This record gives sequence, structure tokens and C-alpha cells, in this order.
Amino acid sequence: MNSPDDGSRHSAGMARVRQFRPADAEAVAAVMVAAFKSFLPARNRQQVLDGFAPERLREGSTYGRRNATTVSYVAVEDGRVVGYISGSVNVHGFGTLSVIGVDPDCFHCGIGTLLMRKMVSFWRRHGMRKVSTCVSAHNSRALIFYLKHGFRPVGYQRDHFLEGVDEVILDRFF
Repeated sequence: MNSPDDGSRHSAGMARVRQFRPADAEAVAAVMVAAFKSFLPARNRQQVLDGFAPERLREGSTYGRRNATTVSYVAVEDGRVVGYISGSVNVHGFGTLSVIGVDPDCFHCGIGTLLMRKMVSFWRRHGMRKVSTCVSAHNSRALIFYLKHGFRPVGYQRDHFLEGVDEVILDRFF
């Protein structure tokens, strides 16, 4: 954690989590690009970052839809988007955490935990018995985050999304 006098953020106490809105797309794109740049190798980074283009985020939005099986949330602090999470549910009791990202200026400040709590509430509300996600094997910060939030490694996939980037598969039971 940063020291109190260095001007950086210190906790998620002022942050709030709400549903993603299409108007958030540019801010979310900036957060996700910064978050993923913090661990993705430069040689294949752009392919992943293109997935966070504002138009793609808007296209995937379920904002305002009733009974949506996919939902996305943003963490907002002082009017600024500082985190994003997206996940889904299905009729078989299996949920998925698609992605989570936090502004690197807010790492270790509780933003990810706020987002995860909101998503866990969504999964519980829909009666999920199990949730699955994956994390790049070299992203130890994210792997530790998932372990702290009840996920357990269940598999490993070489070159899963990108050549040279292996993924750890994680599950959490409710």
C-alpha cells in the first residue's frame, strides 16, 4: 500500500459499484488497457487490448435488459471509473467470470474486492453452484486475488488465448 502522503489512492471507501452503462465504454476501455498492459507481454498485447475497444464494450452491454444472463459492473470513485468486471450465469447453475480489471493507480486499494462482491451477489441471486474463470499463468497478482476470493486452480491450458500465454483455470463453488 502507498504511504498517506504520496498522493495516491488508499482505499475503496469512497468507491461505489454500479451496473456498466454504454456511456462508460471509453473510461472502461482505458482502465482495462492500463490493467492488462501491466502484465501482458508486448509482442501479443494488442490482440487482447482490441477486445476492450469502446464499441465492443457497448455491443456487449446488457444495461437495461431484464433477466440478463450476463452483467457488467464498474467501480466509480470521485466520478471516475476505476474498475470493471463482467460475468454470466446459465440455467445449469454454472457461472463465468469473463474479466476483471482495476486501474493500476488503484491496485491494492480494495476496488477488485468491491467488484468481486457485487459479482458474487449476482451469481448467488441466480443460484449458481459453481463459477469458473481463468488467469494468465504469469499474472501472479491476479492469481493471488482469485485465491483470496475462494477460487481454486483446476487446470492449466498452454497457449490458450494467445500463443506463449498460458492460462490457469480456476473454479469456485458456492
